Amino acid sequence: MAEHQRNRRMFDRFGLVAGYTTVEVRATAGMHASQSGHAYDISEGGIRLELDAALEAGDTVDVLVGLPGHAEQVSVAGHVAWVDEEEGHLSPRRMAVQFDAFGTPDDHRRLCAFLGRSMRLAA
Repeated sequence: MAEHQRNRRMFDRFGLVAGYTTVEVRATAGMHASQSGHAYDISEGGIRLELDAALEAGDTVDVLVGLPGHAEQVSVAGHVAWVDEEEGHLSPRRMAVQFDAFGTPDDHRRLCAFLGRSMRLAA
């Protein structure tokens, strides 16, 4: 397998039912309002999500993820790794956030417990 085709992810991704995994995202710099959206997949190291308005790659963000089927949420801090730059695509916008830190150790524990019950995506 060619070097560029190998899976470079450190953590396995787990699929989420689109539209049912809520996220609240707030850029930590500037006067950005919080945005609501939903997630497509998640791992211990990041999340792919969709918001009505794109953030910029590199923006630092706080993310609150609702865990489907649970009353629990997970709080993480991270940065926008990429934004879907599909030409003519105005809204909503897909992007990925790489996690830098969990709000608390319990947030990390809750996410890992949830992922242990979720379906893994193919690489």
